Amino acid sequence: MQIFLRFTAIYFLFSLAFVALFREAPVAVISDMAATLPSAMTFFFTQAWWALIGFAALFLLIPSAVLLNRIPRAVTMLAACSFFFLTFTMLKSSLPFAVLR
Repeated sequence: MQIFLRFTAIYFLFSLAFVALFREAPVAVISDMAATLPSAMTFFFTQAWWALIGFAALFLLIPSAVLLNRIPRAVTMLAACSFFFLTFTMLKSSLPFAVLR
């Protein structure tokens, strides 16, 4: 988990530098990405009906004390994955600007 979190942070910093170099309005692009993070998490939790079934099965099979200890790490990883893919989208949408320069 620590490796992925570090990789996501480094990837985000690289993407910030890339966007700042090649986009006309880098602050607007970065603020748009930050504004979409809550809606991305909301979309995941509302559309992931299969996750509720999976969690119900886990609560039946695994003691609840073990699961309750894992919930903060699981939420952290879900947020990091959403942040990673939003950063990827920001970088991907900036690539044409780098090619055109």
